[in-house]
Formats: sequence, C-alpha cells, structure tokens
Amino acid sequence: MHSLRLHKETQRILIAVAGERWVDHDLIFPNKVGNPLDPSNLRLDFNHIISETGLPKIRFHDLRHTAASLMLNHGVPSIVVSRILGHSKPSTTLDFYGHLYHEMQGEAAKIMDDLVTPIQVELSKVKERISR
Repeated sequence: MHSLRLHKETQRILIAVAGERWVDHDLIFPNKVGNPLDPSNLRLDFNHIISETGLPKIRFHDLRHTAASLMLNHGVPSIVVSRILGHSKPSTTLDFYGHLYHEMQGEAAKIMDDLVTPIQVELSKVKERISR
C-alpha cells in the first residue's frame, strides 16, 4: 500500500507539472501527460528495471501469469481472478490456469482428511458388521 500511495503522490506532481496538457483518463500508470503508456516504452522501461536489479530476464506478460497463479494458489475464486484478468468467462481462466487445480488436488485431499478424521470409528464394531 505504501508504494501505491507514493505512486499516487508522484502522479499528483506529474499532473501539476503537465498543467493544461494533462488528459485525465483515470489511469494508474499514465505517461507524463495522462495518456496510456506506449507498449514499446513500457517494455523497454520494464527490461531496463529488470536489468538494473539483476533479476532474471522475463517478459512483461509473465507478471500476469504470476499474478493469476498466486491468486488461484491462495484460494482466490476463479470468477474473481477471471474478472481481474479481464477474461469474459471464468472458463477462459480455467482453460489457461486449470493445471494449477490439478496441483492442488493433494491439498484438497488433505483438507478432506482433516475434516473427516475427527469422526471416531470403533474398529471392533466395523469388523463385526463386515463379518456378518
């Protein structure tokens, strides 16, 4: 949250500097006069930041996949993730990220085991019923 507040304050300064040239599109990351960022410049800036920080080179689009994976792995409902990603239907999200649910099946089995395990079963009574 601190980073977003700082970014908002920086944007207020940009608006003041641009003055009448500022075009308000209500964007979180506009260019210096409020218009949408040019995709080429965004890619170049992103690659420059990645290079400066020494992080492994990734595509800007990989951030989208990472965000979707993190949300789904942490239990955010697929319909919510779908809306955030701008997919028209949750099924589109599941087509792209359905493999994550396969990976979560073991966790689901453990949850079911934890839910059901507290039920006490007397084995002697079960054996007696089976042998009848």
